[in-house]
Amino acid sequence: MRLPRVDGLIGAGSDEVTRRLGRPVADRSAGGGRWLRFEGRGWGLRVRLGTGRRVASWTLNLPGGTSTLREAAEPAGLWPACAPDAEAAGADATGSSLLRRRLPGPEGSTDRSLTATVRGGRIVALTAFDEPPDW
Repeated sequence: MRLPRVDGLIGAGSDEVTRRLGRPVADRSAGGGRWLRFEGRGWGLRVRLGTGRRVASWTLNLPGGTSTLREAAEPAGLWPACAPDAEAAGADATGSSLLRRRLPGPEGSTDRSLTATVRGGRIVALTAFDEPPDW
C-alpha cells in the first residue's frame, strides 16, 4: 500500500499541506476549525487546521489495516520515530483498541501524540495531535 508521507505535517501551513498532498477532495469549516480531506488508493486522510491555518491534527485511515505499528507507520514516514513496534493482535488481546506513542517534535520542540486505532486485530488508523501525550 502506498501511503502519503505525514511526517512533519503537524504544524505545517495549509499551503504546505496542499503542496505535499494535492487538492483536497473536501474542504469545510466546523467547530472553529477547518477540515481538509484527501484520498488515495487504499487510504484516506483528514487534516484539521487550527490557529494560523496550521495543521493541529490528522487521521490517516487504512481500510485494509496492518498487523503491526511499523507496517502502518513506516510507509507514512513515521518510523522509527514512533518505535517500539507493536502487534495489533496483542493490543486486541489485552482489550485495548489503541496503541499510543510519543512522536518527537522537530528540532527539540514539544513532543506530539500518535494514536493507532485497532479493530479486529488490525491497525486501521493513525492519528497525530499537536499536543504532548497526556496518557
